[in-house]
Amino acid sequence: MQSFSWHLAGAVLSFGLQFVAARLLGASEYGWANYLLGYALTISTFTYFGVQLYLPKELQVSTDQNKTLSATFWTNSLIYLAALPLIWLILGRFVNAVESVYILTIAYLTLISEMMAAFYVGIGKAGAGAFIRRFLFSLFNILIFFGMLLSGWRSGSIYLLAVIAAHMLINIPMFFRRLKFPEFRFAVLKRSLKFYLIQIVYGLYTGLSRVLQGIFGTIESVAVLSVGLLLSNIAIMMGDNFAKVVMPYFSKAWAEADWNKIQEAYYEVTRFNAYLILPVVLFVMVNASKILSLLGPEYATGVLVLNLLLFSQFFSTLVGPNGTLLSMTDKERYEIFNGTVKLALALALGFLLGPRYSWGIAFSIAGSDVLVNILKTLEVKKLFGFWPHKPKVFLFLGILTLIEIAGFLMLGKIANLVVFVLVNGLFGLLIYFLSFYFSPEAKDRATLLRAIRRFSSLLAKN
Repeated sequence: MQSFSWHLAGAVLSFGLQFVAARLLGASEYGWANYLLGYALTISTFTYFGVQLYLPKELQVSTDQNKTLSATFWTNSLIYLAALPLIWLILGRFVNAVESVYILTIAYLTLISEMMAAFYVGIGKAGAGAFIRRFLFSLFNILIFFGMLLSGWRSGSIYLLAVIAAHMLINIPMFFRRLKFPEFRFAVLKRSLKFYLIQIVYGLYTGLSRVLQGIFGTIESVAVLSVGLLLSNIAIMMGDNFAKVVMPYFSKAWAEADWNKIQEAYYEVTRFNAYLILPVVLFVMVNASKILSLLGPEYATGVLVLNLLLFSQFFSTLVGPNGTLLSMTDKERYEIFNGTVKLALALALGFLLGPRYSWGIAFSIAGSDVLVNILKTLEVKKLFGFWPHKPKVFLFLGILTLIEIAGFLMLGKIANLVVFVLVNGLFGLLIYFLSFYFSPEAKDRATLLRAIRRFSSLLAKN
């Protein structure tokens, strides 16, 4: 729950920053910044070398965890440095020199930040990793962005510079505490290859979609897509928390051949994932038009784009961390296949629909995501013998979904913005309470009561 709390706090801060940036900078400047971020994310996909999956698994058998991190850092950094001239030449065909510097700097710093987050997951400190990578990063990002904004600088550049500065600040401790003498290890590349392939086929379209939207549409349309991705990414960040927490658990249980532990952990994480994330997704889906209207008329056309992206997250939330389970139990070949299918379908739909419709790229993201989640769910059933939820839990989730939709629809009629936010927030907390208290699994109620007691004791101390 500590990791989830920091992920949630970071998601709220990130949402607040981007919401304000989208409104104050305007669709043109905000779209330009996200267009460049799309290039940075695309390059990062090829330079992560699977660290987000490799480190959590490798650290379970490492005798010197800092040395493993250091070797991974230097190996990946040296390869990135060697590839820079080629990447610079390729970028020169699409953007100018200053924009290339922004892109390459953000791509490299993102690699380091993700490496540190993966390290904390691997050593069983996912909460600390979430605090640094999600909460602190978002906090620094906000402070630096508003500092430059208040100085009178109002362009997309301050958005990018704030990202760069925040990455640098959160990674300073690693350079002083964790890194050892530079060394290049081919073994790192060899053992991370399968995870590298998974990361490419799954992550490439995340950044490329913004680039394609800019090529097929306008910079303003990139802004609309980016806002949709921002709101849907709140669910992704929260779900990513559960996936990272359970990574070492799956890996250890698999090494011990304890199938019962794997099944129980999967059920519990998938259930908690649904209880905590579905209300967020449904709130945004029901109130998409109202939320986008707050950003200005330039974003009013994004309702369909936003709801397409949110629908895919609604489905992903229900099926849980099936990809994590496959990756941590030596079933990486399935994930490579799944990711290849997802990338191929996304590219096909993107190139088919992107030039014709403003929602084409969003549909390519959502459609490929839903299809591959269905595929992974069937694979988990075939390989491990269980579905994401027991029948009674699935029925309970169906009832909760209907209650949440009805509640958010009624509360969406509130005209006063402050009252709207407060009342919907209280309704969300009520849904969280009801989800755990009336859960078909008795231990969920026990989890809720423990959390309440812990919160009460913290209040008593203060």
